[in-house]
Amino acid sequence: MIRGLYTAVSGMTTEMMQNNVSANNLANVDTVGYKKDITINRSFSEMLIHRINDSAYEQKNSPISQKPYIGKLGTGVQASSLYTSFEQGSLKETDHPLDLAVDGNGFFVISPNPDAPEAERYYTRDGAFKINDEGFLCDKRGNKVLGVDGVIVIPQDSQETVISTNGEIFADGAYVGQLDVVDVGNTDQLEKIGDGLLRIKNDAQAQETMFSGNIRQGFLEASNVKSIEEMVKMITSLRSYEANQKVIQAQDETLEKAVNEVGRLG
Repeated sequence: MIRGLYTAVSGMTTEMMQNNVSANNLANVDTVGYKKDITINRSFSEMLIHRINDSAYEQKNSPISQKPYIGKLGTGVQASSLYTSFEQGSLKETDHPLDLAVDGNGFFVISPNPDAPEAERYYTRDGAFKINDEGFLCDKRGNKVLGVDGVIVIPQDSQETVISTNGEIFADGAYVGQLDVVDVGNTDQLEKIGDGLLRIKNDAQAQETMFSGNIRQGFLEASNVKSIEEMVKMITSLRSYEANQKVIQAQDETLEKAVNEVGRLG
């Protein structure tokens, strides 16, 4: 009976996490380059059930006594991990020359401290770039966009900036650098750190691989969140949460009767 309470609570906890993940996805439905999260659930270990009031018997050619076997009993569910879907979002045209989108697999590489001895390398699909006061190509948070030969400097007085599909940048016809756009062989080893940025996990062995897609100038990649799908998930989670609440109420009423009525002497 008590086990039923734990099973229902584990279901409520899991649905609460699913609801929070869907709410966060919906909050980022208009965030450039955002990749939605999906909860991965798994069950707790199943228990073997035996009839305890039947007399034990010995198996043939075995000295071990066993009660009659009934079957297995589930003991609840838990949200074991979060999976990030890197499915590409739709590309939206902006006509701004420094708005870039990756068409295919791959990430722009940026760094908040590119001159440090062990510079951090972050990855993003958000290509809404700008030129800062020093002429460096940066993201909207001020992190510098990396090129294959280091940071990228674009003359502020340039009249026309053209970026080819392989990431080469020309300012007024003069070559100024090439974007460092890479793919990561195993995206499961990437983790989100906020502001649309990702990095390779500390204990991961993921390797950067050659970029095989195209750069689209004057476009931005929209979030891959489908709002209707996430709303349906939230409604389903709410209904499941309410069902588990009713299970707890039924278990509580049964326990109350067991304590106050079953053991009462006439």
